[in-house]
Amino acid sequence: MNIYILLAVICILFGIYPLLKVPFRRMRLNRLQNELQYGQFENFEKDLESPMSRWVFTPYNIEYARLNEYLVKGEDDKLGEQYDKLINLARTKQARLDIYTRAFEYYAMNGNKERSEPLLDEIRMLNVPEAQAHAELIWDIFILKKSNHINELKEASKDADALNRGMYAYLIAEQYRNRGDEKNAEKYEAESKKYL
Repeated sequence: MNIYILLAVICILFGIYPLLKVPFRRMRLNRLQNELQYGQFENFEKDLESPMSRWVFTPYNIEYARLNEYLVKGEDDKLGEQYDKLINLARTKQARLDIYTRAFEYYAMNGNKERSEPLLDEIRMLNVPEAQAHAELIWDIFILKKSNHINELKEASKDADALNRGMYAYLIAEQYRNRGDEKNAEKYEAESKKYL
């Protein structure tokens, strides 16, 4: 009889355990977001390393939060190592696509062909057409220095939300810069700043 009670208690605990994590994860995420937003980096790092965070977040999510910290702080010297760490931790297709895309954009937009090319190959192998098309566009503009997407992006920006409109304007500006048309590059760069 006692074995049945013990089994019932274990089953209940296993059923409740994941549910307990949800509110704690949400509270911890809100706290970390606020600390990052208000530049409370010491508190952010302390909370990120706490046992509570290690309980509610996967190692991938903890390192992803740390990546965001480095981006907010402008610590470019730490980004390469952090991207490498996240690439090794990414297990699901969606996680791999997300981190490959973020790392690829960072390296390509900084003109680093050596680091961005293998990531472009990884994005291609994941076979997600929309992500692949976006990566090819970034590759064309920032690595190959092409300017053949201007009209396409102008058309796309007409129906885009503010954030995407800002990104399209930035990409258009970069293409005009590739053409040597600094006047239009500055015009679209100023437009992108209105939205980003």
